[in-house]
Amino acid sequence: MMKYSVILILLILSTLSICFCQISPAVMCFNDPAIISIGSTCNTTGDSCAFNSYCSGTPTGKCIQSLSKGDSCTSNNQCSPYQCVSGICGNNHFSIAGQECSADSDCWASPIPGQEALLTCSSNVCTLIANKQCQSPSDCKFNENCVSKNGVNSCDATSGINGVCSNRYDCNVNLVCSYQYDNSTSRTCLEPWSKKLNEKCDNSVDAQRIPFFYDCDIGSNLYCGSQGKCVLNTPSGSCSQCSNTTACKGYSDSCICNNNNIAKDTINANKVGICVPEVFIDSACKSTFGDLIQCCATNSCPMNQQLLFNEGSCAFKNCKQYVCKMSNCFRATGAYNMLNLAQTACGSTYSLPKDYTKECPFELTPQPSDRPNDSSSMIPSIFFAIFFVLTMISLS
Repeated sequence: MMKYSVILILLILSTLSICFCQISPAVMCFNDPAIISIGSTCNTTGDSCAFNSYCSGTPTGKCIQSLSKGDSCTSNNQCSPYQCVSGICGNNHFSIAGQECSADSDCWASPIPGQEALLTCSSNVCTLIANKQCQSPSDCKFNENCVSKNGVNSCDATSGINGVCSNRYDCNVNLVCSYQYDNSTSRTCLEPWSKKLNEKCDNSVDAQRIPFFYDCDIGSNLYCGSQGKCVLNTPSGSCSQCSNTTACKGYSDSCICNNNNIAKDTINANKVGICVPEVFIDSACKSTFGDLIQCCATNSCPMNQQLLFNEGSCAFKNCKQYVCKMSNCFRATGAYNMLNLAQTACGSTYSLPKDYTKECPFELTPQPSDRPNDSSSMIPSIFFAIFFVLTMISLS
């Protein structure tokens, strides 16, 4: 009898475990960082305080007014979106090697926490520290790249049109690295957007590549597909529902949670998302970005994504009108404090990202699942298991 009782308990527990493991997983849409007004509660792990304010407190605090440029400070947060440089709010890390500076803090330093700064301000010029090796193109001068040879890094001159390259940093600032012909096995420096539909292209991942800096012709709504050929972008329709990003059709589409009338602290389980483009590839953005590239090339300014909205950088000082106009071609969602940085630098000429979720009228309803989503669907199985074991006991 004891043996069958143990069997009964184990069978019931295993049946229940099967039941609970079949609960439908959370739908994976993504929330834009919440924009919190001054005086309201915020957290430093996902919220973005409103223009010219910062989250005071870790991990939870309140959004308070930022200090102004030139004010005395004790921390970077107080100066958002600027930095606290030698006790004063201002710009820093805006000059690459070979560019002018007045202090070490003016020279480029990697944004990665804990990574050593490799440039120093020597005779008012940012210079690689003696006996140090470059780690990125910004540690080198304009139209130079940090190249590793036999385990040693050095700054080498970049290539012009048709020059050999292994990535875009091997090419001059206004060129891309791609395959010249469909049968090419190595890459060369080419004009951007020179590739047409179905032509071979470079689809390698580059986290620092500025949006639209591609080999396929974005003016014809093309991008480099997963098979290494230029393909036509087919964006999702307006207010297209999604459960995750893979459900969206368009290039750079993300599945953004539709939080209309939903508490912001509600988890993402069973939320309906909306397919939203992160980057717009069209003829207008091609023209805008073409002007920016030409301006940077003319003024010897590096095309470093993290320097574009830095008011002290060569690109911003010389090409501000194109930098700010470019904001219409992508969504800045608060990452790296980009919203505050762009608004502060560009003022009224900067366009805030469009809030697609407020324009979509449909109700928020859970996406149906083809699997049981609660334990009630397994109740018949549980009763059958109990009945079967009890029958075995009565017959013994």
